[in-house]
Amino acid sequence: MISFESTCMIVPSEPTPNGLLLLSESDQVMAWTHTPLIIIYKPNNNTIKPFSIETVKNSLSRALVHYYPLTGRLHWIEGGRLQLHCNAMGAQLMEAYSESNLDEFGDFTPNGIIQHLFPRVDYSSTSIEERPWPCSWRN
Repeated sequence: MISFESTCMIVPSEPTPNGLLLLSESDQVMAWTHTPLIIIYKPNNNTIKPFSIETVKNSLSRALVHYYPLTGRLHWIEGGRLQLHCNAMGAQLMEAYSESNLDEFGDFTPNGIIQHLFPRVDYSSTSIEERPWPCSWRN
């Protein structure tokens, strides 16, 4: 069982460039969704909560100064195309806890148990201009 404790928008800790970025042709045809990422911290012997969520928030805020497009929002423009407005509106961070043992999740291959780790996002109820920018990382 996963308990989602809080959700918040994290903005860059310093001012970032404000402007519009045109998206590539491949970005124009991508599915507009989020990339789920789970970071798991094991508790140490001295505490129930192994870290401070404030430390995570502050670290993300500092990192977003350098990756500021992640805090922007998409907008439709002429011709049915999208552009990214870099406006520092924030990246969504969700905090969750579980009493489950990591062994219960096996090797984290997709299955019914793993799906419970990811929150459901209903994109039909939010306009594209209000959604956080869905990013993909490529090497």
